[in-house]
Amino acid sequence: MSSTKEDSGSVHSYESSDSECLAADSMDDLLPPSRIYAGRKGEKEDKDLDAMLEIEMDDEAVAKKSSQQSKKNKNGGCCSCKKVGNVIVWNQTLYRKYKLGVVGPHWPGLIFTIGLLYFASYYFTMKAYEDIGITSAVICIWLTIQSTVALFSVACRDPSIVMDSVKISEFFGHDYQTQGEYSGLDNHTQGEEEGWRYCGACEVYQPPNAAHCPDCNVCVDGYDHHCPWMGQCIGKNNFRSFMFFNITWLTYLLYACAWVASIGPNTVNK
Repeated sequence: MSSTKEDSGSVHSYESSDSECLAADSMDDLLPPSRIYAGRKGEKEDKDLDAMLEIEMDDEAVAKKSSQQSKKNKNGGCCSCKKVGNVIVWNQTLYRKYKLGVVGPHWPGLIFTIGLLYFASYYFTMKAYEDIGITSAVICIWLTIQSTVALFSVACRDPSIVMDSVKISEFFGHDYQTQGEYSGLDNHTQGEEEGWRYCGACEVYQPPNAAHCPDCNVCVDGYDHHCPWMGQCIGKNNFRSFMFFNITWLTYLLYACAWVASIGPNTVNK
């Protein structure tokens, strides 16, 4: 009787051993190499090896991602857009060299302004050519060109977006130089002593004359106002262009209404 019990116990032991082996084999693909090795050899798990393998894999992934991002930033042109807040940098080459190549969130307003300018210009140019002469028409064309250049100089120029070196490297690469324009933003203590305010939305310290624009969702140095006709903010970098545009189109309007529409035709007919 005892022999029978021993035989049944040994059979049960063999079956459980076989099932454990099958379970262990099925888990081999899910375990790291060190654990498989330790389980088969009956040794202690090599946690240091697992950690080293994970660190190496993470380092390789980070290096690969950094290399791709650096190459993308270096080769970024008109087809490689970056978004700073709600402002789109559609040409990184122009932005790096001249602080141009941006468009604000209210770009439909810019399109409407361009359409209004050219519609009025076409009307007054044709009227000047037919009722007064070619000289008045040429003046209308010249004022249209001046207004267009000033308009795009405002709408496509960086209004002076405040970014620290970390964000600049993130958006435009480590080789992009700001010429120390906002170097104080990296020193929070210095910024607070000079009266700079911290913006939680942009995570930067604002210069004394800066303000956060909720429409563009950026901090702008020398902030004047957000202009929907230009599609973006008016700040330190594009304020002069904005004033030049206003002077140009007001001069054009005065010339068109006073000379082309009233005085000019009556003078020529006499």
